[in-house]
Order: sequence, then structure tokens, then C-alpha cells
Amino acid sequence: MPLMLDLQPIWNPDSGHEPQSRPAPMRPTDSAALDAYSRVVTGVAERAAPGVVAIAIAERTDERGRTVPGGGGSGFVFTPDGLV
Repeated sequence: MPLMLDLQPIWNPDSGHEPQSRPAPMRPTDSAALDAYSRVVTGVAERAAPGVVAIAIAERTDERGRTVPGGGGSGFVFTPDGLV
């Protein structure tokens, strides 16, 4: 399959005209790019939040009277029936 390229000359030395500079392409400002990024991150967080769980295990004493330290963490609900 042939490859088609859209090439446009910038300057033709045989034209008798001096080369013209092109204006620099406009880039979004930092705040506009940050706003767009923030919207994406916020959207992902809103969609993922219902599936995120916090896990907390309290300190307890085992059957031999030893103290077992507590702990904590986080996870995701993977299945509709609640598998974490």
C-alpha cells in the first residue's frame, strides 16, 4: 500500500522571495493544561471511588494471650458480589 504524505514547501530558493517565518504554533497555557489534566483525574477518581475500599484490622489478643498488632490498607472491589 503506498504511503501518502502531505508535504508543503516552506521556501523555494528559485522564487526570488526571502523565506517567511511561520508563527509558532499556539500551545495551551500551563493553567489550561493543568485544568484539563485536573478534569481527567477528577473524572477517573469519581468513577473509581465506588470500587475502592479501606481495610482496617484492630489490635487483638490471640487464643494464647499474645497481642496481635492491627493493620490497615486499601483495595478494590473486583466482582459484583464484593470480592476484594
